[in-house]
Amino acid sequence: MLRLHLESCDSPSARAPIALSATLRAGLVINEAPLSYDQISAMGLSLRQVWNRAADSMIAAELESPGVAVRTRPSRVLTGVDSPGLQVAFRHSPAPAWLAHPRTFSVLHYHLCDLAGMDVCYFAPTSLVLFAVGTHSVHRLMQCWSQPVELVGSAVYFAQGFPSEKPPCAVAEKPAVEKVSMQEFLRCS
Repeated sequence: MLRLHLESCDSPSARAPIALSATLRAGLVINEAPLSYDQISAMGLSLRQVWNRAADSMIAAELESPGVAVRTRPSRVLTGVDSPGLQVAFRHSPAPAWLAHPRTFSVLHYHLCDLAGMDVCYFAPTSLVLFAVGTHSVHRLMQCWSQPVELVGSAVYFAQGFPSEKPPCAVAEKPAVEKVSMQEFLRCS
């Protein structure tokens, strides 16, 4: 299966990286091996086309009625510490990979914001583990953990579909967001 991989810029594993922010990039993986530019070229596709196909493949693999199956549980189950937030998981792909494309990140972010009833941000302590926490609970979460988050190093915020290390600006009034069904979302993509 072709899928995405989220990593820090100093990681040597991505051989055909896509910059997502100043410190994060997406890597493309097929059968657990990173793709190189030569392999992508041999497919007769551009890097962007393969990146888009990887996102579509991840979404398709997780589709269940009525939409994408996002698995969550309280973060304290994994950490063993009474901490705010949720651990996020998927059946067929590592959860941090869902931050590596605007399509997948948007699906995940809007679902978790609806579930939490507030804006959320993310922590990825490893390439397989993802936590989501309300943006107001970031400092409390960091105090609960005994070790710093290693992969991302700080909270990752949703910024127009891309991961950002900068929290969103405080806006007096947020514009209304039109909600669409998963089928409508996938049709429009």
